[in-house]
Amino acid sequence: MTSPVLYQRRCPSLRTCQPWWASDNSFTGQIPDFLGSLTNMTQLRLQGNSFQGPIPRSLSNLIKLTSLRIGDIVNGSSSMAFVGNMTSLGELVLRNSKISDTLASVDFSKFVNLTLLDLSFNNITGQMPQSIFDLPMLSYLFLGNNSLSGSLPATKSPLLA
Repeated sequence: MTSPVLYQRRCPSLRTCQPWWASDNSFTGQIPDFLGSLTNMTQLRLQGNSFQGPIPRSLSNLIKLTSLRIGDIVNGSSSMAFVGNMTSLGELVLRNSKISDTLASVDFSKFVNLTLLDLSFNNITGQMPQSIFDLPMLSYLFLGNNSLSGSLPATKSPLLA
């Protein structure tokens, strides 16, 4: 366990706390809107709780995030548009987050650092954009249990096995 003194040096106030992990608890209710004001945050993990949707649009302010993990949302429905400017992401996990959208709503070609993309267990519809398969660093792609259609792109990034 981290000593209180050491923790206070790393996280002297909630506004400067990094990373922000609250996974695998029994939290309920809405994801707090104030998280969108913590604009220096680089990691946010909220999966494994019972937060209610929708995911707050204010999270779109977190453009310095390198890792975003939100999952196990109950009720509500969210768009993926809030991640559109989070182009520093290396990990994007929105598994079971009540996303109802198309993959075309996000310009994935801007996410050149993305190594992990997990959008499984949502209500994502439409076709697979080639831009996801062209991401140079993408190694892990999970899109199962959605309503995607059409054919898969003909080419893929070498890291995507």
